[in-house]
Amino acid sequence: IPNSVETAYTAILNKSTDKEQARKLLAIICVATRPLTINEISLALTIEPLDKTYEDLENHSEDWSKAWIRNLCGLFISVIDGRVYLLHQTAKEFLMAQNDTIELTSDLPSDQTWKHSLTSKESNFLLAQICIWYLRLADFDTEPPLFSFEAGNVRMEKRIGEKRIANSISKYDFLEYSSTNWATHFRAAKVQQGNILVDLALEICDTKCCSYMTWFPVY
Repeated sequence: IPNSVETAYTAILNKSTDKEQARKLLAIICVATRPLTINEISLALTIEPLDKTYEDLENHSEDWSKAWIRNLCGLFISVIDGRVYLLHQTAKEFLMAQNDTIELTSDLPSDQTWKHSLTSKESNFLLAQICIWYLRLADFDTEPPLFSFEAGNVRMEKRIGEKRIANSISKYDFLEYSSTNWATHFRAAKVQQGNILVDLALEICDTKCCSYMTWFPVY
């Protein structure tokens, strides 16, 4: 029987089938502004910077993703009503460092690398990066603009736009979250000038860009 909560948490996480992916998953859960669904978590874990379209993403069934997530972190996480949570508030306190000065590594061989192994800055950078990669997918270049006020009846156009927003959110997992939260994570990550993520953020903020006309109305 573990002699402390920290020992128990370490033992659970050391059984992970993929410690690097487990740490990525935990970082996402710790800084997400709301509990993410199984499908949102699965997409966030698998998206890569070179993915160009929604079809490029590894889309798995919810049951498969739930089993995969469970294998990554075991009892350290809970799935309730299709959303992924940490086991307990003390789990987040166990994982998160008190400041952003620690050096993170992707290799986790030691029994002590889980405790305080995540920082707010790096975790938010990770999620900001994922959100921006997602919003740059080419699918959004082919979607009709979610809002168009060029027609005379602005009220009708707004109503049509709201319907398109609802349809797009239903069609694309993670669109609602990434649209409404990428900037929050970007600010929290304190991204420095010269980082490629700054260029990507400016790109999706270009008002002539189709991706801007997709995420901003949702925001």
